[in-house]
Amino acid sequence: FIVNSKNAKKTLHTTFGVSENKIETIYNFFDINQIKERAKKPLSESHQDFFTEQTIVAVGRLVKLKGHHHLIKVFADVAVKAPLARLVIVGTGVEQNALIQLTERLGISKKVLFAGFQENPFKYVAKAKILAFSSDFEGFGNVIVEALASGTPVISVDIDNGPREILAPDSVLDFRTDVPERCPFGWLMPQFREGDENKHIFQLWADTLIDLMNQPAPLVEKKVLESRAEDFDLDKISLKFSSLFEKITPSAV
Repeated sequence: FIVNSKNAKKTLHTTFGVSENKIETIYNFFDINQIKERAKKPLSESHQDFFTEQTIVAVGRLVKLKGHHHLIKVFADVAVKAPLARLVIVGTGVEQNALIQLTERLGISKKVLFAGFQENPFKYVAKAKILAFSSDFEGFGNVIVEALASGTPVISVDIDNGPREILAPDSVLDFRTDVPERCPFGWLMPQFREGDENKHIFQLWADTLIDLMNQPAPLVEKKVLESRAEDFDLDKISLKFSSLFEKITPSAV
């Protein structure tokens, strides 16, 4: 079995009884150099004018699972304390109208840009101060690696399969934080929940983002982020596949 995260390996072993010796973890691969080049491209004039030095970006389909509604509610608090803050959401989906209406109800519609589907989302990510990752569930969290390759740090929910392994690879990978956690390549945050418990989590997110918006850029050195992204480069991951195939392929007699 080949899985794309160490947590997925643990789940396969503990839930389905598959021997750990029969499970190999090989991360998703990315063309890091191509992402870097595409990240340098300019935005349209109207979109560029929307950006400030306090811009938060989110990338993903506009579906409930991605948690954009949580992020928008958090941003409503951030915008009060950080007047220059802006939120750019790249992607389309069935929740788009509901999310637009939410920004209108919260009085922040002029500070939130729905950029729609973009063939090159990296140029948006590269020009933001931080990428916010708010999903309820992910298979890995490709956008986190893409953000690092674009030179942008990440603030992410601490969910299974991806965020902690990418942002804090030397930590206890099955630990889930309930407080803001500074990591080598960004920040891990409590996962959003439903009901009254979420009010506390919203406040933690808002307070952390307000603090980050008011800190001078860069929040993390670009070369540090890009170095971590290189761990997921196509060439490096290809070597892992080659090594695995050599182990499982019988030697010629």
